Order: sequence, then structure tokens, then C-alpha cells
Amino acid sequence: MFQRIGVQLSTAVSVIVVFAAILGGYLILSSTDSQLDILKKQGQWTSIIGAKSVSTILGEIIDAGGLSRDDLFDSQFIPVENTSPQQYRTKYDDYVSKVLAPFEAEYLQHKDIVYARVIDLNGYVPVRSGSAEAEMIDDSQSSGIERFGKQILMDDRTTRVSLNKEKGFAQNYIDAKNRTIWEFASPIFVKEERWGSFCVGFKDFPERGNNSLFSPKQFLLGSIIIVLTVAAIFFIILKIIAPLSELLKMANDVADGKLDRPVKMENMSEIGKLADVIERLRVSTKMAIDRLAKNG
Repeated sequence: MFQRIGVQLSTAVSVIVVFAAILGGYLILSSTDSQLDILKKQGQWTSIIGAKSVSTILGEIIDAGGLSRDDLFDSQFIPVENTSPQQYRTKYDDYVSKVLAPFEAEYLQHKDIVYARVIDLNGYVPVRSGSAEAEMIDDSQSSGIERFGKQILMDDRTTRVSLNKEKGFAQNYIDAKNRTIWEFASPIFVKEERWGSFCVGFKDFPERGNNSLFSPKQFLLGSIIIVLTVAAIFFIILKIIAPLSELLKMANDVADGKLDRPVKMENMSEIGKLADVIERLRVSTKMAIDRLAKNG
């Protein structure tokens, strides 16, 4: 009986362990959606905070007299000679670049961010920095920094960013290095007037390192662990209830009138206490039988 109970108990616990393992595996395997959600939230908040910071910085530039409001919204782009791709100058680009280049560079300290930049409503990128690393195509004639800063970007993706009115706008694309980049953008307002957007590019989560969920070796190891866990549960539980089997035999002897064998167990748990109860019952029963025998 107790062996069967032990098997049932072991089986029940083992089912729980296996279920937990399966559930854990499922959660891990389905965690790509969770990782993507986390990435999106991180990127959206980063762009929102960045845009708000740039709005404050540009507003303070005007308040401090560094640039006039008209200068900051200058849209007369003057071509810079002998530049390819074509670069442009404005009334504000030098001043803004000096202020915002260190600001953008701080974002690149984050290992998952590949660029951060400001873009005005015309698609113009005033800051000459290394912040557009994700866009760069290998070119032996010029560096990424030289090729990117001061340009007007007319591609559809950049246009969506520069004209975007949504906080935390998200889109993804494949860059020149064949990486999936998630781009997040939020609008920049200066003195309540729309100036442009702040955007930040994040590596897609598989690009962040070796995030493979289960290799064959890991799966095999996990399977072995589960099997050993189940075996250990069976062994431990059967060992724990083994005294119950012995106690059952002793109790049967008492019930059958075999009262000469003391019911004694070293077990200090409830099993030992139950053995003491049966022993007292054996002794009292034997004494009663002995008295009856004498009186008879």
C-alpha cells in the first residue's frame, strides 16, 4: 500500500517538475516577444527623453543669446564645396554641433545603441559626429564621420523620422552591415514650434550577442537534469516512507495477536510517534490478555 502511495506521490511530484521544466522552456522559447517589447519600450523612452533634452538645450541656446530663433530655424542650406556626398552649412550648424556632439556621443556608451542624432524638418543632420555608424558603407576615400555629418537625407526612412509627430515612433531596417536596426524617434519642439526629431538606433536583440536559447548540448543537458531530478524524487520519497512499510507489518502482527515482538522504531518523525502509540496498544493489549488468562 505505502509503496503504491510512494509511487503515486513520486509520480505526482515528478509531473510537477516536468511541467515546470516544460513551462520554463516554453517561457524561454516565447521570450523573443518579451525581449522585443522590452527593446521597443527602452528605445521609445530613450528617444522621448532625448528629444525633450534637445528641446531644452536648443531653447536655452536662444535664451542665452547664442543663436536667434530665426537662426535656429534657418532653412537656407549653403552647399559646401568639394564634398561628396554633398554637405551643407546653415546659420546654426556650427553652434548646435558643438553643443550636441558630446550629448549624442554619450548615447554611444550604451553597447546596444549604434547611433543617436538630431534631424531637422528638412532632413538635415547638423551634427558631424560618429553617431551614424549604423548607416555607414565602407568607403576607402572618406570616413563615416566625414561622409555623414552636415548632409540632407532624403530617403523615405529619414523623411518619416524628420516629419514624425509621434512620440516614440518606431521602425526597423537592415543596415549596410546586414544588421537589423530598430530606430526610434520623437519630435523636438523649440519654443513650442516643431524643429525636427531626435532619433536613436538600437541593435535588434539577436544582434546583442549570443542569445541562442537552446543548443542541442544544452537541451541534452537539460533533459539529463530532468531525468536525474525525477529519479532523485522517487529515491528520496521511497526512502522516507520505507519505515511506514515496516510499521505496517508490526501493526498487522499486533492486530493478528502476535504481541511478543516490541513495536520500536528509531524514526523521530510522525512515524516514530505512531510506532509509540502502537507499542502502547500492544503492551496494554498483552497485559489485558495476561490478566484474563490468570483470572481464568
